[in-house]
Amino acid sequence: MNKTNIKALLVDDDVSAQLLLNQIIDKLNTGISLCAVAATVAEAVEAIDTHEPDLVFLDISLPDGEGFDVLEQVTFHGFEVIFTTSHDEFALKAFEVSAIQYLIKPVKTRDLDKALQRFTAMRGSINVQNHEAQRYTQHRILVPDAEGIHILRCDQIVRCEASDTYTIFWMHNGRKLVASRPLGSFERLLNDQFFCRIHSKHLVNLAYIKLYLRGKGGSVVLEDGTELEVSVRKKNDLMLAIHNFARSL
Repeated sequence: MNKTNIKALLVDDDVSAQLLLNQIIDKLNTGISLCAVAATVAEAVEAIDTHEPDLVFLDISLPDGEGFDVLEQVTFHGFEVIFTTSHDEFALKAFEVSAIQYLIKPVKTRDLDKALQRFTAMRGSINVQNHEAQRYTQHRILVPDAEGIHILRCDQIVRCEASDTYTIFWMHNGRKLVASRPLGSFERLLNDQFFCRIHSKHLVNLAYIKLYLRGKGGSVVLEDGTELEVSVRKKNDLMLAIHNFARSL
């Protein structure tokens, strides 16, 4: 990734984890400057309010509480969070507090690189965000069915549903199209258009989700009242996709 000027703070009581993260950061040559290291909730709160970092690497389990306690107690809130933890059961809660990424220890170089790229992109100008929103509105795909080839605006597609080797398109105006291609081929076309595969059968436009219902995998409720199951293995992908979509608006 390109060099940037990032003032970061590391919160972790595991010295070996601290050293590993430092090594990866140096290896990536990101331009990150660690302004402080904290090992407890109390130390982290004081360090964040004192140094006012751009980015905080935050462990979940700390000797005097949880990483979430840090976020509740700080006065300064002008930073982004990348969770680094040995526990995968807190991923949903992490995205609920707008974490950039949730990395499982031992942190891998490629995963941290992706997280830092996401952080750098989020710091881009509002003009970039507006451009992305405009591109989403104007983008179109070709959808073949028995009638012919339809040219559909991506922002008018509510969801796509797999039906054997066919794909059902549910449109904003209530129209339904049955395309003569499998869902996977359309997933590739819509991958960068704010769509998320939440289940083997469902590809959903994030703009039409109004509610996520908790559960093992959970489910989403769309603006038209349709409720769709979220598979367990797609749950974290959905949380991250919703988080990134909200930040692009």
